[in-house]
Amino acid sequence: MASTFFGLTIAYSGLNAYHAALNTTGHNISNVETKGYCRQYVEQTAADALRTFTNSGMLGSGVVVNGIEQMRDIYYDYKYWNNSAKLGEAETHEYYMLQIENYFKGNTTADTDNPAVADDFTDQFDSMFNALEEVAKNPSNTSYRNNFIHTAQCFAEYFNTAYTNLKKLQEDCNLELQSTVNQINSIAERLATLNKQINVIEGTGSKANDLRDKRALLIDELSAIVPVEIEELPIEDSNNPDRVTGLNNYYVKIGGQTLVYGDDYNTLLIKPRAAEDSVNQTDVVGLYDLEWSNGLEFNSNNERLGGRLKALFDIRDGNNKENFKGIVESVDEANNTITIGKDSLPEIYQNVYGINIADRGMITIKSGDLHYDNFQVNEDGSYTFHLTEGVSTVRAGMAGSAAEVGDSIDYMGIPYYMSQLNEFVRKFAETFNNIHEGNEDLNGNLVGYFFTGIDPVDGSELQFDEKVATGTDCYYRLTAGNFSVRDEYLKDSSLLATTGQIVEGVEQVDVLDKLFEMRKQKDFYNGGTTEEFLECILTDIALTTKTASTMSANYDNIGKIIEQQRMSVSGVDNDEEALNLVKFQNAYNLSAKMMTVMTEIYDRLILETGV
Repeated sequence: MASTFFGLTIAYSGLNAYHAALNTTGHNISNVETKGYCRQYVEQTAADALRTFTNSGMLGSGVVVNGIEQMRDIYYDYKYWNNSAKLGEAETHEYYMLQIENYFKGNTTADTDNPAVADDFTDQFDSMFNALEEVAKNPSNTSYRNNFIHTAQCFAEYFNTAYTNLKKLQEDCNLELQSTVNQINSIAERLATLNKQINVIEGTGSKANDLRDKRALLIDELSAIVPVEIEELPIEDSNNPDRVTGLNNYYVKIGGQTLVYGDDYNTLLIKPRAAEDSVNQTDVVGLYDLEWSNGLEFNSNNERLGGRLKALFDIRDGNNKENFKGIVESVDEANNTITIGKDSLPEIYQNVYGINIADRGMITIKSGDLHYDNFQVNEDGSYTFHLTEGVSTVRAGMAGSAAEVGDSIDYMGIPYYMSQLNEFVRKFAETFNNIHEGNEDLNGNLVGYFFTGIDPVDGSELQFDEKVATGTDCYYRLTAGNFSVRDEYLKDSSLLATTGQIVEGVEQVDVLDKLFEMRKQKDFYNGGTTEEFLECILTDIALTTKTASTMSANYDNIGKIIEQQRMSVSGVDNDEEALNLVKFQNAYNLSAKMMTVMTEIYDRLILETGV
């Protein structure tokens, strides 16, 4: 049977239970504005009843506090983390695409009341040809000639500026990538530390709720950077599998690879690309590649990757799937060269205008990376790569294999837009030069090409000849970054040719007529004119930016809805906690009253009925 003082024990259990409930309520109230805090509650059950061995049956023995638990629904956590990755990716796309859009738009007439200062893509183009029309009206007037030549130079400088801005943006994106990786590594370290602390506490039978809140908050932060996969598995006692240890292994995966496992973790390592590892002709030097500290490869083009990290790779490396790829047509072991057939190449690489591979870099054949130190485009349109001696070697079995330079990235990032700029200036400069070259200036002398490029190494002007595709005499060397009018024309406007034979009259403008026809040529770029090509680039940028902005807004709205759902379960509500405070206070007071009543009963029993 129960002890004589069993009533005091029951009352005392109630005091303990509601004292814990009051403290927990106070803890909730004090953290009502704490970010990441999850509402806690006391889990209590009736204590095991005692057998009295009488007709009255079992006797209740009070209440037992099983623990202090969290009001957390993991379903909403997963929904939040999944959406957070998509939001982080969309916001990063939007941030960088808005900058790219601004670089190309410039000070448009929509931005200013003075059309004379409009300097977007098409305005610069129109200004140049408007100046050329003035020359056509009076070809011998040197002031009109000077105006056209300097307007043409402004047109070239527009491309120089856009190219420089894009390279600077790629550098900024690369630096943010480094900062983001450092953030991932820092979070991984803190997660591993929290896992250890949580297991130390929960191994004693307690719940480390506040530490679990900190861990969940770190996962919230990480999920915006990269999609996360979470798994928590109990640790079993190998000697006694039925014993509950209270310990757990907490796993965090990103991109399908393990970042955190229990109290240990992997880190991502930054590896700057050497010159011989380059991919695109337009890339800045030292772009970062990533690898795992455990030696595993990190695939930045992984379909499971997302979040801000994926967006940074998209912006920095996105080529709209227009990387160099083809089939090895033949190999020359004696000269250590491989030749890629023209017919297997993407259309953009079937002429010199669209080439965007580095002078020297890596080409992947049969899943193996080979270094090349130069390449050339042959007369039949095939490409021959000379592999770096002592580093990479040609093998006969390579013939017929797929070859690829860089990854095929399905996003219009910085390399894509820089390649588009290069393609335009190369085709435009060559067509303009072919019309201008071989005609006569005002003095009756034959003229050369009008547009050129500045060699970044020695500052000299490029010499154009299509015979060697990778030499300094090829339009491959011309980029939007070094595009320029030849210096001799800037110094002497009389050198500009307006006619094929000046003896037929200084007012003849047959050369200019051909240039005007070139402007309206319908098949200049993929069935469109020069102006339409420029407008197409602007449209691509505008649509990509709009898509990023729309997705960012959509995921932001979805995120707010999910957060409301999550907070409806785990958030602290002032009114609810105030009600609990009164409820638990009353329950505590009743338990205290029970103690008083039982005390009086025992006093009467002991003091007044004793012998």
